[in-house]
Amino acid sequence: MDIRKNREFIETKYQELEKKKIIPDEKLIQEFPDEIFVPTNVSDGFMNKSFNSILSKLSKKVKKKII
Repeated sequence: MDIRKNREFIETKYQELEKKKIIPDEKLIQEFPDEIFVPTNVSDGFMNKSFNSILSKLSKKVKKKII
């Protein structure tokens, strides 16, 4: 199945599923956290802060494009 050729069919199915959902995708995306907790025994404080800083910036950018 070629995604480009079936774009209309995919959109129709997506809308059908959206109607059945209790919580729409947009709401889930908005509520999804921009940072994650990394235990200190896995990563030191500096690496954790750096990782979360990058993750947070990327997450916010992507959320703006999606919503």
